[in-house]
Amino acid sequence: MSDLRARARAKRKSLVVESLSCIPMLLNETRPDLYAIQVLQSELRRNPFYTKVIIVEPYMDSQSFQYLSELFGGVSNLEIEVLSKFRSVDKDTKEERKEELSNLSSELTRNGVFKSVTLKHSFSPMHDRYFVLCKDNEVIETILSIGGSLRQRFGDYICINKLSDSYMIRSVERYINILKSNSCVV
Repeated sequence: MSDLRARARAKRKSLVVESLSCIPMLLNETRPDLYAIQVLQSELRRNPFYTKVIIVEPYMDSQSFQYLSELFGGVSNLEIEVLSKFRSVDKDTKEERKEELSNLSSELTRNGVFKSVTLKHSFSPMHDRYFVLCKDNEVIETILSIGGSLRQRFGDYICINKLSDSYMIRSVERYINILKSNSCVV
C-alpha cells in the first residue's frame, strides 16, 4: 500500500510544475524567507536579461530594505527602483526612515550589491505590493504580486503570485505609471 502511495505522490509531483507563484511558508514552514530568496535568486540566474526590479511597497523601512537586498542582491548589474509611501509601524519619522534608506542604498550600490538604487516617494494611494522584473529599457517582463509586507518575510502564509492575466498585467503597468508620475526621488 505504501508503495502505491509513493508512486502516486511521485506521479502527482511530476505533473505539478513549480513556478514563481507559491506560498513560501507551505514549502518551508520554518524559514519561508529563505525559500522566497531561493525562488527569486534562481529566477534571476535563469533569466540574466533582467536589468531592473521595480518594488512597490508602501511600508518600506530598513528591515524591509535589508531583506530586499537578500531577495535580489548579488546581481550587480541589477537596478532597483523602490516606490513607497515610506510608512512604518515604528516610532521613527518618515524623514528619518528616508535618510536611513538613502544611506543604506548608497552603501549597497558602493559595495556592488546592486548597480543602482532609486528610492521614490509616491503621493498616490498605495496598498498592494509588487515586484516588477524588467529587461532593457524598462520593458516589463514579469510581475509578481506579493501578499504582504516585506517586513513579514513571507511568514503568515504570504503568497508570491506571478501575474499571467494580460488585463491585470496592463492594469498594474498603468498603476505603476501613476505611482511614478506622482512621485519624487528621495
